[in-house]
Amino acid sequence: MPPHQNMIIVFAFLLLFLESSQCVLAGVAETSLIKRISNGYTAQKGAVPYAALLTVTRPDGSVQQCGATIISPEYLITAAHCLEGPGTPFNSSVSVKIGFNSEAKKGQKNASIKNVYINSMNLKDNVANPSYDIAVIQVASMSGDDTKRIPIYTGNIYEKQPIIATGWGQTDASSSTSYAPDLQGAKLYVGSNSDCKKFSSTFDTSNGTLVCTLSTLSAGTGICNGDAGTPAYVENSSGTFMAVGLASRIISLDGKFCGGSDSATMFVHISQHLSYIMGVTGLSKNYLEGNTDSTHDVVASVSGVRMIGPTEYAAADEYSSTKTVFVSETYVKYVAPL
Repeated sequence: MPPHQNMIIVFAFLLLFLESSQCVLAGVAETSLIKRISNGYTAQKGAVPYAALLTVTRPDGSVQQCGATIISPEYLITAAHCLEGPGTPFNSSVSVKIGFNSEAKKGQKNASIKNVYINSMNLKDNVANPSYDIAVIQVASMSGDDTKRIPIYTGNIYEKQPIIATGWGQTDASSSTSYAPDLQGAKLYVGSNSDCKKFSSTFDTSNGTLVCTLSTLSAGTGICNGDAGTPAYVENSSGTFMAVGLASRIISLDGKFCGGSDSATMFVHISQHLSYIMGVTGLSKNYLEGNTDSTHDVVASVSGVRMIGPTEYAAADEYSSTKTVFVSETYVKYVAPL
């Protein structure tokens, strides 16, 4: 095969823009392969009470939609790139809105934002670092009949393990107005480490900082623009649903996203960031794992975090001694933050 056929073309862009921006996937070939996130089903009322809608408005008027995952009545986690990226810094001029307590956008309550904490490793030398694409949002309080926290899954991830991904993102990648009015869900499956490594030279294992699912295992179903940050969850051995990942990026070998025939979805592996979450929130490990309702039996120190709120500071990087650091992709690829 000629070398150029092995070349995977880079096409990196920020997804999530609403009507204020042009659809980034317009013109992608074979849009018939692009199906809505659920591939046919809408989440029932009260089925995903730990999902929240995140809307980010920048000073230039551009709007980004993401999701967020409720981990306590006061804290949510989301994908950091929803808040900042190369050339799009997050500061006090950026407006953040959280909608919760309903799978339908129209029925949501709005939470009062107190602080936003962005992992200090999300951007390294102004380059996105997918392994640390996580942020914490603190709100005044969230309560409602359809609002619950989801515990964090800390067990092993195995090949072909089913994962339920959720989001209010686009149902048609070629249409910037196709954002779902109601929360969608899709069953995806974890790929083998060897197959997932074909998509990213920085991916090691789904038991590391990223969890990888493959479109070849889910019959064209996939997440799309606007789905980042919403919970992806698994069912543990006792039948409890637990958060395993935050939708972060799609990497395609053929340029077809959102359920394309040859793509991988990378989720931030939440359990790998427990120390970071504990340090920011003061929530105990037992609480975050769902073992207790006592929130503060163990308090970790804040590290590896940059807080944007009443106080701004840069803290020590807790991950600096680990082997998981950002390395530029060896191969040129289509890479799409959600």
